[in-house]
Amino acid sequence: MARILSYSILLSTLLFLSMITVRAQSSRPAPSPPPPSITSSDKPEHPDFGADPSEDLRARLAIKADQKHHEETLERAREASELGSQLLEAYKTSKSIGGDENKKLDRLEKLVKKIRNDAGGLNNEEETTEAPNTLEAVMTRLADLTTELRKDVEKTPRHVISAVVIDRANDLIGLIQRLRKLVH
Repeated sequence: MARILSYSILLSTLLFLSMITVRAQSSRPAPSPPPPSITSSDKPEHPDFGADPSEDLRARLAIKADQKHHEETLERAREASELGSQLLEAYKTSKSIGGDENKKLDRLEKLVKKIRNDAGGLNNEEETTEAPNTLEAVMTRLADLTTELRKDVEKTPRHVISAVVIDRANDLIGLIQRLRKLVH
């Protein structure tokens, strides 16, 4: 009987040890697979994109808003150029500035101030010292400056602060003020 008891204890011990070994092996984490390789089609198209989807969305929206803002500035410059040409043609026809021309002049001044402010310029409300003294010369110069402003805005990339655009806009505002003094 002692022999059966010792075999039973030995068998129980072996069974217990094998259970511990099996359990220890099953609780080990499986090795993780290697990270997938990034192909050229998986790479983000822009260095700011790819890290976080919400950051991607914000960056894309900011770029889109910036592009829209630039397009609006271009449209303002085109409208200002058109108004300058219309004012010159109206003056050549009637040799005076009437109510409609005053409204166009007000609109032109607002457009030019908005362009200047968007370009990073400050409010500078002083009359230009280089303004011509005759009404016809002022009107011609006004049309020329609006065309030059449009060309300068079109040449300027959207991320650039252009001193040329700011100076041209300030010259135009001063010329508009000079024109108002000559008309009144």
